[in-house]
Amino acid sequence: MNNSTQFIEFYKLIHQDLNRFEFTLGHKNRVYIPLLSSAIDHSIAITFLNKECMTTSMYALIRPSLDNYLRAMWVKYCCEDSDIETDLTGMHIPKKMEVLIKDVDNAVPEFKNNAYLYTTLGALMPNLHDFTHGGIQSIARQYTDDTLTNIRDEQEILSVLRFSVFISSLAYNEIVKYNVGTEQLQEKKINDTAKRLLEL
Repeated sequence: MNNSTQFIEFYKLIHQDLNRFEFTLGHKNRVYIPLLSSAIDHSIAITFLNKECMTTSMYALIRPSLDNYLRAMWVKYCCEDSDIETDLTGMHIPKKMEVLIKDVDNAVPEFKNNAYLYTTLGALMPNLHDFTHGGIQSIARQYTDDTLTNIRDEQEILSVLRFSVFISSLAYNEIVKYNVGTEQLQEKKINDTAKRLLEL
């Protein structure tokens, strides 16, 4: 089984669970559950774009995947109910990713003691803008001597696929806390698969 197939199988499990997932609509979760879900959708798209060798498009979804996860967690843990209006068009969520990471790390009890997100994602921050906009670093990596090549850096791609598993498993585990449905979810299988993929 090649890497793409393993990652696709992982997302099939998540997709099955999200189709079984039910929650009671609330004032805040109407914002953060769709954001968590879209973080997972972007991660799924990263995997399918990789399978089709659409590397630049795959890189472009790294930041939106992380951004949606961070915004969801910020709304859930840092935002007061009174800050969320019926009309969400004027809602203010910090734009800088570094601010979101710091705020979420400080607000989530499991993250606070070791600055979990900053420790895990801090090294990625300088490349996020470049990935999103197909910047100069991405272009430079395609040159060998004076020749522009279409050779993909498979190790870098594997790290992007692992990143997408990391973000989607965090988002999945946050979503399923609120499941009120009667169908059995596959949390253990999904978390075990995520752990195995992250070790590739």
